[in-house]
Order: sequence, then C-alpha cells, then structure tokens
Amino acid sequence: MLVSLGVAIGNVVKGSFRQTYTPHRLLGRVTVSMHLLNYGTIPLAALLAGALGAAWGPGGAIRAMTAWLALTPLILLAGPLRKRRDLPVAPS
Repeated sequence: MLVSLGVAIGNVVKGSFRQTYTPHRLLGRVTVSMHLLNYGTIPLAALLAGALGAAWGPGGAIRAMTAWLALTPLILLAGPLRKRRDLPVAPS
C-alpha cells in the first residue's frame, strides 16, 4: 500500500513538472515519448528475464535483476543531472 501511494504521488509530481516546464505546443509529444519509453521497455524486460531465467534459473534471474535495479541510480550520478540544483525557468 505504501509503495503504491509513493508511486501515485511520484506520478502526480512528475505530471505537474511536465505540464509546468514543457511548452504547451510540445506537451503531447513529450507525454507520448515518456509513455513509449516507460511502457515500451516492458516487453524487452520480459524477454531479458526469460533469457536469464532459462540460463541461470529463476533465483539467478531474480538476483541479477535485483542487482541491476540497485545499480540504476548510478545513471543519475554519471549524467548531467548530478550538477543541476535549480529547476528550469518555466516558460511564459
């Protein structure tokens, strides 16, 4: 329940941020692109999980995917977001 609540709050914050800082003429494109990135990776993850499960067994696949999930925040540290401290100026 708490995880679902956190996800719901995060989605509201993300949607508000997107609506505030994306120019109105691009909002539809940005929203569709975000959905494509979010939902388009689900079939790829299913294929990867199936391949890992076949190669390493269910336990090995779960451990590998858990390790990958634990390492994903490092992407933020390696990218340009690490240096950003202020929100962008909202378009007028």
